[in-house]
Parts: sequence; C-alpha cells; structure tokens
Amino acid sequence: MVIQRIQTLYLLIVTVLQIILFFSRIAGITASGEETIVYKTLNYWPMAVLAAITAILAFFSIFLFKRYIIQIRICVYNIILLLALQGYLIYYLLKLSHKVEVISYSIPVVLPLVSAILVFLTIRSIGKDIASIKAADRIRR
Repeated sequence: MVIQRIQTLYLLIVTVLQIILFFSRIAGITASGEETIVYKTLNYWPMAVLAAITAILAFFSIFLFKRYIIQIRICVYNIILLLALQGYLIYYLLKLSHKVEVISYSIPVVLPLVSAILVFLTIRSIGKDIASIKAADRIRR
C-alpha cells in the first residue's frame, strides 16, 4: 500500500498546502476608509501556475514509489519550483508594500517554504528506504 510510507504523507501534505495556497488570500490592503483590497494567488497567473505545478508534481510523485530515482528527481525539481514561488511571493509583496502604508500578510505566504521543507524530508525518507533495501539485499546474498 502506498500510504504506509512516511514520504507519501509528506507529499500529500505538500499537495494540500499548495492547493490551499492556490485559492487563498496572500495580502490585504486597507485603503482610506473601510475598503479593503484583497490579493489572492489565483489572481496572479505566475503564482497560480507555480502553485498548481508544484501541487501536481507532489501528487504525481506519490505514485512513483517503485521508481526511487525518478521520484527523487521530481522532488528536487519540486523544491526548486517551491523556492522560486517563495521568492516570487516575497518579491511581489515587497514591491506591493512600497506602494502603500498599511498591508496585512496572511499565513499562506509561508506555505511554499513549509512545502519545500516537507519535500526535503521526503527525499531523506526515500534515501533511507533505498539504504534499507540495499541492506536487506546484502543479507539475502
């Protein structure tokens, strides 16, 4: 069964976090008066595309549990994309904060970084699986 491995849970959590980021509010600006302008990931296509690609890669790599090397490669690509998404979010929000005085950030801004850490833990868990398989293979011989 696929769910028995810890890396599967990590990748499922990454998928859920990226879907949450895809649909969530990343910042809000309170203009003069009571009017609040909300910035969502879905409204900016580079962020939305990167969030969708990283979610798809994480979900797709769950089913590559028999091909360890390909799964590790996809996870490395996913980490690179997640860090690029985090960098783009920081750049965009810093650019936005220079234009206004009052801006409120929301928690989903850090989700790509949390997801990158979880994907790194996935790669470590896959490495441990490979080591245990090789050790069991040596014992059999």
